[in-house]
Amino acid sequence: MTAAGCAPQLGPALYYAETGLTRAPGPLTEDHMKSEPKKHPKTDRGEREFDTSSLRGSSHGRYVHRDYAAHWFRWQHSLRFVRAGMRVLDVGCGQDQMMTRVLCASQSHVPSLWVGVDFDKIARRTQIAWAHVLDEFDFTRRWEELIHGSYAVGRKGMQLDSDSRAFEARPYDVVTCFEVIEHMPVTRGRYLLRGIRECLKSDGVALVSTPVYNGRHMAANHVHEYGFEELTREFRTTGLRVDRVVGTFMTSQAARRVATPAQRALLEELHVKWYAWDVLACFLAPLYPEASSNCCWVLRKE
Repeated sequence: MTAAGCAPQLGPALYYAETGLTRAPGPLTEDHMKSEPKKHPKTDRGEREFDTSSLRGSSHGRYVHRDYAAHWFRWQHSLRFVRAGMRVLDVGCGQDQMMTRVLCASQSHVPSLWVGVDFDKIARRTQIAWAHVLDEFDFTRRWEELIHGSYAVGRKGMQLDSDSRAFEARPYDVVTCFEVIEHMPVTRGRYLLRGIRECLKSDGVALVSTPVYNGRHMAANHVHEYGFEELTREFRTTGLRVDRVVGTFMTSQAARRVATPAQRALLEELHVKWYAWDVLACFLAPLYPEASSNCCWVLRKE
């Protein structure tokens, strides 16, 4: 920040997303079907049920950017909830299935099962024994398949026959869904949240992250961005209780507005001596979720 306490602008946001998510879901009330996605004249890319853009480590991960840095911090934070032997479901696992790499960092976090589902075709699947990838899988319509029955994963994806890669489909201790819900309209997002709730064990925890809509600008690859209170209501509607909210990154303007003088001084020193603003964007956000541009919600069953 400058001597006057004004932080320089952070770089422009890149597209970021893990996945979009396409059997007919169960009925929702008539009120649930009335919401329409927001549009922005400069970023609207036309009507679509899902946006399937995906952030890749091979491109965005080559340099420091706040969006990708926030991904790493989300994955790392999720380790606080995963203990050895747990069952983990990753909704929107992405082409790189990065969550599996994070879980391998310590034996104390290696699950008995990790299932990654993605709307897109996954070009290269992880070969880790406890990890299973189900691609071209619309979670919003097919989530029940993950908690009822028994499935096997082979070269062609999910199969009904049994082999050495079979896993039992039943509820999960931890469900993660990072940067997914903004890639679908509100009505489909409710099916997503409902599926997440139903896939949780009674004492399980879900982590959902998404941008916080600022009322002005929505990324071109997003179908609907939620305001802070709007998404809180959606959680309540679908039977999810908010345990806590953590900001993942914020703009320099927001940091300037909410930071204490001591925090501003610290950011200035860190910026001058070492960190780019794309890194510092993630530093204060956890303390100020309602002022952040992106948040991670920790959820449990109501």
